[in-house]
Amino acid sequence: MEIGELMWFMEYPDLARGVLYHLMWHQRIVTDLDRPLRETTLVKTAAKAQA
Repeated sequence: MEIGELMWFMEYPDLARGVLYHLMWHQRIVTDLDRPLRETTLVKTAAKAQA
């Protein structure tokens, strides 16, 4: 799912973005960090990344 899609569902997108980055820091959500983070960046749960 894209970051922008995740933020669209949230009542407070700025707060949700901070939570998303926190989950990325703790590797609960993963993405390709060799590329810049944008609204179109694909993210997935760590469980799906390992499958």
